This record gives sequence, C-alpha cells and structure tokens, in this order.
Amino acid sequence: MVVMVSGCTSEEPTETINETEETHPEAKNVVIVNSTGSFQYGYYYINGTVKNKNDFGVAYVKILVRGYDKNGELVAEDYTYANDTNLAPGAKSTFEVYLDDPGHEIVKYEAKVIDADKSLYEYESKSTDKSTKDRKFPLVLPEGEKVSCPYCGSFNNIVTDEIYLEREGKYLDYFECRNCGYMWEEKFSYPAYGTPA
Repeated sequence: MVVMVSGCTSEEPTETINETEETHPEAKNVVIVNSTGSFQYGYYYINGTVKNKNDFGVAYVKILVRGYDKNGELVAEDYTYANDTNLAPGAKSTFEVYLDDPGHEIVKYEAKVIDADKSLYEYESKSTDKSTKDRKFPLVLPEGEKVSCPYCGSFNNIVTDEIYLEREGKYLDYFECRNCGYMWEEKFSYPAYGTPA
C-alpha cells in the first residue's frame, strides 16, 4: 500500500496510488496506519506507524518515503526501518525518516512498506486461558505494576494487547506510552491486570 499525503498530518490516507516497486510477500500485509510530515531545519521529517496484518510475525520492516514539490516533482527520497525489529501478528511499530529539503520545497510525500522478512520468532495464537480471553484492551495497570517507557521513562503507559507464549509459559504484553507514543513489548510470567483505558 502506498500512501500519498498532502499537508502535515494524516490519520487516514488522502490519496492512494498504484504500487510500482516489487514487494516481498511478507510485506504485502504490513500497512502504514498513520503518518505525519513537517518541515524542520532543512529537512522534511516524517513519522508514522506500521501494523502487521499477517497471521505470522515479521521482521526488518522497510519503508520507502518520497517527498514532492508543489508541481509533483520528486525532491528527495530515502528509506527507513520500523523501530521494532520484530512485529508479532497484529502488532504495531513506529518509524521515522528525514528527507533533505534545504529549499523548503516538499509539500507532500508518499510512504510505502517495500520489504519485510518472516520473523524467526514463533508467536503463538492468543491464549484461550480464562485469565486472559475475556479481558478488554487497552488496560491501565495498577500503580504497583506500572512499567516505565524505555524511550522517555514515563510511567503513563497502557497495555494494548497480550499474547500467551505456550512454549515459554509467558505472556507477551504490548505497551504504548501515552507520553511520547513509543510502543514496545515485554514478557511476563503472569497476565496483565488493570482497568480498561
């Protein structure tokens, strides 16, 4: 999926164009769910979020980004990788890239997932254990169980999802920081308990 965006923010793609580059089969169902772009000190800065819609894990998600001027001419292009190396089924990760734009020419950009590998990590399906299947996500953890964000250190986080890893006997929790937006995953020996966010 290619997303072309005008302006500085997009929760929904404003224009979709035909794919031209070959993509790895694993990349077909890894999509950009949101992105924003803005001019910053000689660069056009784009950041966004990708989601793995496959029923298996993926790794090394590669995103191509191109910036265009008001006439639709290509000004700059570059690629980047999702900030999380491995993405479980249904998991999200942020990405960011700076395009050279010393003349402040870029007025729109397009972003596309162009590659991904199948993860070597084996993710199990969601647990059918009564302790997790009936709970609603996202969750706010109680004060004594809060986890700090590895990016900004904030304790203002929510658990967005959870998967039970049968082989390891552990729970893989997906966190999102409400302070900086960083997303990450951690393993625990017990299911997360809290109140719906």
